[in-house]
Amino acid sequence: FEIWVLQLSKGQEDRRIHLNKEDSTFMSFNYSDTLESLYNIPNNNILYIHGKAGANNDLVLGHGASMTELENRVNHNVISNDVENGDCYDYVIERAKETAIIGVHNHRKHVDKIINNNQTWFLSLADITNIHIYGHSLADVDMPYFKKILSSIKKNSVFFEFSDYNEENKQQLEDFIRTESIPYGNYAIVELDSLLAKTK
Repeated sequence: FEIWVLQLSKGQEDRRIHLNKEDSTFMSFNYSDTLESLYNIPNNNILYIHGKAGANNDLVLGHGASMTELENRVNHNVISNDVENGDCYDYVIERAKETAIIGVHNHRKHVDKIINNNQTWFLSLADITNIHIYGHSLADVDMPYFKKILSSIKKNSVFFEFSDYNEENKQQLEDFIRTESIPYGNYAIVELDSLLAKTK
């Protein structure tokens, strides 16, 4: 995976978005150094929450499902398919299920541990006034990070800007805004293309 990330393009100069770099801190869910190489943002201003390729980091991959959730999913799917055949308790099926569950569970993101290891960064957010969330769909697996950010700031005095692309994530963004009680007037959802930096 790391070799693959290192082979990726560093991004297109003409597709850069405008970023306010002064007095800013960044959290990147991306494994590449695009913020450094394309935007000239110093490494010490970036928290690579899941690691950075080529930096001798352990890259964090995977999902957020617990062992119980995985067991429930597998049992539901296997049992519903096998009841007709009367094979629910077949030894081979049980061992295969167990192996699959353990294998998938080993790729779980240990989000609580990652948050705990980065407490200092989250505490540093206490006085921020603006949060820009670009290129993230706010998927469930990463939601604990966003909840931690919200609990680290003065939410009612922060302005949030969310990017969307062709309204693909608009509903999810609106659900997040409503669920997290972000005050009306304290946020904007903008089209990603509208953020493109002006070129000379």
